[in-house]
Amino acid sequence: MALINCPECQKEISDKVKQCPHCGYPLIEEITEIQKVEVTSVNLNIDKRKKKRVVSIIIVVLIISLFAGIYYQYNMMQKEKEAAAALALAETTYSNNLQEALLLMLDGGSDAESLMNLTAKVWNNTIHEERDSETDKFTTRQDGNFYTDFNSSLKVLFLDTNTINTVKIIEKSQASVERIMKDLQNPPEKYKQVYSLLLELYSSYQSITGLAINPQGSLQSFTDSTMEKIDKFMELYNKVNTILPE
Repeated sequence: MALINCPECQKEISDKVKQCPHCGYPLIEEITEIQKVEVTSVNLNIDKRKKKRVVSIIIVVLIISLFAGIYYQYNMMQKEKEAAAALALAETTYSNNLQEALLLMLDGGSDAESLMNLTAKVWNNTIHEERDSETDKFTTRQDGNFYTDFNSSLKVLFLDTNTINTVKIIEKSQASVERIMKDLQNPPEKYKQVYSLLLELYSSYQSITGLAINPQGSLQSFTDSTMEKIDKFMELYNKVNTILPE
């Protein structure tokens, strides 16, 4: 039981009485209406609380989604920056290795060309018994006469200290170039065309250095092969330099 105020005389009465004991005002309908209003008010308050809770949840979800989106975008930007930095580093490293390979092949090719030219000169001067201050120590015996077999002259040439050192330099160049070429096997996208041409240059380089260390054939075929291989090597070398990325 609860106390309420009489709508007529405003005195406190029980909510269970049918009429006011003070003024006789009938109360059943009034109490019912009051109860309905109270119930409605309670329901409205409950609805408001539910709505506030739903709105709060929505706001929280939106905030979480916003921060998740920002975090995702930040991560993507970081990954893109890291990928770009990694690619730039890979391209720089590849470019440095490529330049080193080209320089080694050019130097090795130059040493090989010098040795082949000297070999051809010794070979020719022995056969034709031509004297020359550069080749006499290889083509003539101690008595001053020419070797009757050019192979003897070539043997003396390749046992000479300077020639031995030149061969060692060429062989060291071969080993260095071979090592770098292994590092260049997986070129970045911008260097794929260069690498394809570089393989041809490497093959030409191997051919030149191989012939310089181990001369073969006749004098004519050796001379022709030397010129042909040198021309091919320089043609490929220039082509590689032409298409190098900036």
